[in-house]
Amino acid sequence: MAIKLLILAACGIPVDDGFVQHADINDTVTVPDEDAHALARMGRAYYVDRDADPTKGALTATDADKQRLKAHAKAIVAQHEAAAVAAKLNSPAGLAEAIAAAVAAGVAGAVGKQKAAADPAALA
Repeated sequence: MAIKLLILAACGIPVDDGFVQHADINDTVTVPDEDAHALARMGRAYYVDRDADPTKGALTATDADKQRLKAHAKAIVAQHEAAAVAAKLNSPAGLAEAIAAAVAAGVAGAVGKQKAAADPAALA
């Protein structure tokens, strides 16, 4: 029998033929009984269905748990995106690209203001 789990911490999930698949925080996965029980006892996952939980609720995800995991996953994604931007700005090519984009935005804003000042009807 397979059991659905909500992943609490990134881990490897056993799949067919002895292979392992990566699972991230807030993923819902289906795994065999033995593996599900081991992951839940290790604190890597919550049971999605209370009936599958041998503790009858202690290791089952509540709505608050689900919301917390969703927020945590979103924060991790934001952190990775910020790190990617920082890494890009630390390279000469990335820094040049950022400066060029800032200059282009400034020029576009200045040109827009000049057009608006030259054409008072555009403001109405």
